[in-house]
Amino acid sequence: MRLEKRLVVDSFTSQRVRNAPFVLKAGENVLTFDRETLKKFGLSPSRKLVGKDLIVILKSRKIKYNHSTIAVKPLTDLKDNDVLIRRVEKKETHSKEYSLMFPEINKVEYRAFFSTGFFGNYGSEFPCPFYDLDFEINEKEYQELKKLPKNTVMNVGFSLE
Repeated sequence: MRLEKRLVVDSFTSQRVRNAPFVLKAGENVLTFDRETLKKFGLSPSRKLVGKDLIVILKSRKIKYNHSTIAVKPLTDLKDNDVLIRRVEKKETHSKEYSLMFPEINKVEYRAFFSTGFFGNYGSEFPCPFYDLDFEINEKEYQELKKLPKNTVMNVGFSLE
């Protein structure tokens, strides 16, 4: 499966922290990069990224997964740019309003949440790169994500438009 989303970069911060020097925020999405990862995707570490469209491309890939073990063991096949499918949800809102302007509201929203696998202790350094992604998706993408087997992760890539 391939999923492509467009994000507008809201902020860029450069930190003097050993494992997390560059943080991009785009809405609810937080992307933590090191210098090598930015170069890998052709991104330059500068505040000129703010306001730009960042294209996020997710491609599914199967990993080795042992259902009988828990926590770290089943995720040893993860690569730097893999993200776990944390949650895929469908949210339905139905309400009746008794006014002429808004007689009835029927709304269905689909969302997908992805993040880098991290199983350290509280207070441990997060891995870098680290991605925390929250996307609005359509019904077709929702159905495709729900059908993926448990041993699937998404490999993430970035480009500027």
